[in-house]
Amino acid sequence: MSTLASDYSAGWEDVTETGTVGFQHDRIASEPADLAVEDWERCIDALRDLLRKVRLSEGGSQALPTSETVVAAMKWLGVLRDRYPKAPPVLINFEPGGGLIIEWQSREHGRKAITELTLYNDRSAESTVYRDNRIVYMEKVPFSPLG
Repeated sequence: MSTLASDYSAGWEDVTETGTVGFQHDRIASEPADLAVEDWERCIDALRDLLRKVRLSEGGSQALPTSETVVAAMKWLGVLRDRYPKAPPVLINFEPGGGLIIEWQSREHGRKAITELTLYNDRSAESTVYRDNRIVYMEKVPFSPLG
């Protein structure tokens, strides 16, 4: 019989070695929709795995996202998937203070834009848009889009 603890007994080493949660790709919003659907599902699966590992590791000394932060990220992914179905995140990464950063790319007027949604463990969040390696827009956003 498999248990949650035995399934994830490897701990954080397998997740944190690369600094990413477990999902990264280089597609942009103009690529085929069937690839985007697969990427959205892989993002959500990576966050589900992360949530299980966080719950097993809570109380440790490493700055990790809290369960609440991971759940908020999953809610944001649902909202973003509905709003931008062809633009799945290209990266989900740890925020140095323990939160999560979700990054995706798009093209506007032939120029690549990178958007980051940063969720902090203190229940704050912000969205930052970059073009030509410069911040063009930054705003505070709700920690959880669904309340």
